[in-house]
Amino acid sequence: PSFTVSYEGDGSVAIVKAGGETYTLPGVPSASGARFSDGKVEFWEHQGEASMKGAAGGPYEGCPRVEEH
Repeated sequence: PSFTVSYEGDGSVAIVKAGGETYTLPGVPSASGARFSDGKVEFWEHQGEASMKGAAGGPYEGCPRVEEH
């Protein structure tokens, strides 16, 4: 399974599409990396790998970042 992420504003909101659903996740404090959560779904990216919990089709762990052009 895979998911896509785009960012809005100054990068403080992640729009995540996974399992046929779209999630709007605000940024939350993180010790390292970027973390976004609405309290039910959590997306976290650190050093080129991402994970997500609580989303349709998941959990997603150790997902490599792939840039689309």
